[in-house]
Amino acid sequence: MTLRIPDELNEQLRESAKAQGISMQSAVILAIAEYVERREVSMAAHLAQEFVKQNRELIDRLAQ
Repeated sequence: MTLRIPDELNEQLRESAKAQGISMQSAVILAIAEYVERREVSMAAHLAQEFVKQNRELIDRLAQ
């Protein structure tokens, strides 16, 4: 895979990777992994909220 990013972002990536003592490739992989994890957590939270909305009456009855 080839990834083209703007020069300014490339420099920020280079500086960040250097500060962490890792390669730019490792920094990109970590960033992608964190992004995917956040998206999964966000989707799970959204699904839970939708479940509660759709089943509010049942949840309230079970709570009694």
